[in-house]
Amino acid sequence: MSKWGCYVLKFILAVLLSSSAIAGQGLPQKFSAKTFASKVQIFEDMEKSSPILMHFWAPWCHSCSTVLWDLDPILDQYKSLRFLSINIDKDMEAARKYIQKHKLYSKYEKSFFTSPSENLIKDLAVISIPTILIVDSSRKVVFRTSSHINGETHFNIKKTLETLLRKEST
Repeated sequence: MSKWGCYVLKFILAVLLSSSAIAGQGLPQKFSAKTFASKVQIFEDMEKSSPILMHFWAPWCHSCSTVLWDLDPILDQYKSLRFLSINIDKDMEAARKYIQKHKLYSKYEKSFFTSPSENLIKDLAVISIPTILIVDSSRKVVFRTSSHINGETHFNIKKTLETLLRKEST
């Protein structure tokens, strides 16, 4: 298969996997990631009271560089939302330099992680970046996108969160 054929196949696979048909997968009961201070953080039975917004990225991903700016007003609006921003690249030093340059890093420092466990990536089918997921209190993925955030995506994230928070408050 040609180089372009591989790109087309990867693109088609990413589109298929980023569709709402896959938004039903679940967050593993237990997974790990490292803080940027190289401390392993075990996530086990994450709180069931609030949804989780997960952002998967890498320092070499151009589209990833704007996602945090786009998510910032959403994170400001939905204070009860748990936020995890996870670098999937193996070069932790490049990721560290990337986030230290990022002006919003200090605001979300406790939300940045690297070196996620394989079960997290596999169970959530993260095959392209940026990937943004919203996970409900039952650990089910209720929203997924694998692209930069445009106006429509921003609207859909907010609509999903409003519906989810309204449902979970009743």
